[in-house]
Amino acid sequence: MALDRPLVGEPLSLDLLDTTWMDRGSIQDLLEDHEVLSWGHTRPVVGRDGPGSVSTVDDRNRRAGWLAAVSYVELLTDDPSRIRRCAHPECVLYFYDTSPKRSRRWCSMAGCGNRAKAARHYARSRR
Repeated sequence: MALDRPLVGEPLSLDLLDTTWMDRGSIQDLLEDHEVLSWGHTRPVVGRDGPGSVSTVDDRNRRAGWLAAVSYVELLTDDPSRIRRCAHPECVLYFYDTSPKRSRRWCSMAGCGNRAKAARHYARSRR
């Protein structure tokens, strides 16, 4: 059975980090618990063009997952304050806040943002 992830289009590392989400009250998970960073390593090199690095992954089928995990570590190193958990209480997704004022609250305005607005509207109309 194919699972439709609710949020795609974030930086690659967050797309792959967001492998769990809520669907009708139960958590869906695309990946089991893995020590993904142990699948490969990076070593520094100096070549004709100057310093650089070479990445090696034990199994080429795991390269994408390993690169995503490394990218996530880089996002955490560069600016961890931009990685946010969705403000919707039932959502388990994370996103990379690129808003100028760093004020984004929802993983998706079309999904969680609209649900929150609808809930507030419903609560006001019931008064």
